[in-house]
Amino acid sequence: MMNPLVSLRTKTSDFIAKRRENKADRGAGFIEYGAIVLLIAAIVGAVFGFGIDDKVKSMFQSGFDSISEDTGVEFQDGGGNDEDEETEEEDE
Repeated sequence: MMNPLVSLRTKTSDFIAKRRENKADRGAGFIEYGAIVLLIAAIVGAVFGFGIDDKVKSMFQSGFDSISEDTGVEFQDGGGNDEDEETEEEDE
């Protein structure tokens, strides 16, 4: 007498093998990649268009300030637009 689990596994393996034979999956096409690029562009446009970038920056800053107060660790500002401020400070 055959073990019922072996029989179930055999039937499952046969079913999966037949499905793979009939399916010609070649990966994502041009339309899928284009849709992803458009989705990312829409998200970035919405973030900058609605001024959400300032809100997100202030949320992160308040979180860093809270961590800094609790732990005593000082976080340095890593913004990329502060080069002019640094040169002004050095000139004084």
